[in-house]
Amino acid sequence: MTPSHRKAQHAHGFTLVELLVVIGIIAILIGVLLPALSKARAQAGAVKCASQLRQVGLTFQMYAMDNKGYWPPCRLSPTSSYNIDGISYGGSNPAYWQNFVARYATKLKVGTAITKASDAAMARNTILWGCPSFEGYIVGGGVTASNTGSNAGDVNTLYTGYGMNLDPHYPNAKAGGSPPYTFESAGLDRAFDPIPVGGSGTWFKAKEWKNPTERALCADGRAYSLDCRQPPQTGNLPDAVTPQHTDDMKTLWSPSPYDVFQTTISLYRHGSYPKKLADDTLSTAGGRISFNVLYCDGHVNTCVHGSDAYRSIRMQFPG
Repeated sequence: MTPSHRKAQHAHGFTLVELLVVIGIIAILIGVLLPALSKARAQAGAVKCASQLRQVGLTFQMYAMDNKGYWPPCRLSPTSSYNIDGISYGGSNPAYWQNFVARYATKLKVGTAITKASDAAMARNTILWGCPSFEGYIVGGGVTASNTGSNAGDVNTLYTGYGMNLDPHYPNAKAGGSPPYTFESAGLDRAFDPIPVGGSGTWFKAKEWKNPTERALCADGRAYSLDCRQPPQTGNLPDAVTPQHTDDMKTLWSPSPYDVFQTTISLYRHGSYPKKLADDTLSTAGGRISFNVLYCDGHVNTCVHGSDAYRSIRMQFPG
């Protein structure tokens, strides 16, 4: 018998036990690596989002240079027609901050200027749509065109994942009043439906936004405007400050500029959600808070506590 024949006789494949051991080891490695990969993906999304927010800040600066130092309002719903880059707004078709600064970021139509699903799909690749961790809201399942402001096909085109702070002059929050920690009443000193075009708000210059290193200009948001719900009056506030609504928008409410009972900053955008208390309400315990804020001086910070959201809007967290 030749050596090659003897070698062939002794050759054999893996046994079933050996294969099961290898498969088990691979499964364990996958179980160990997947959470790390998921966390790395989330961190990468947060970094890209922060980069995009910085670019959004540059669009505000460029708008100010072209408009005598003024920043755009958060919303403009004039009683008469108002033209932005060849598109007419007015009455039931308000212009939002994205529409004002779009020319400095893209040649595509954005926000309420979008009328076609194909335009909406292209707009989602711009810095104004929002961060990569924001998938957008789909019209349907209780979210309709009438309560989302604008849609093209099945895509909501108004809520793009970033919101603008409409309070440049809000004074330091402090206890007292009815209810406590509220904004000014009647929309005074708010960049919302400004005069003289029509409305009760005001056009503000960039330099009028006080405490620019601490005040939010834009942030990860669930609506076009930013707000942070007042906290309960207790000395032991949880990380989330108050129960937050989920991002599925199945029970969407209008982000009223005078509503102190909602938080439109997306606290868990780059973290993880806690358990649900109800169909659209999250627990204040558990989960991981992580969201990006673009401040008025142009820097971006990734925040990890609910009080950071409150401070960036209302300036002083109640003690």
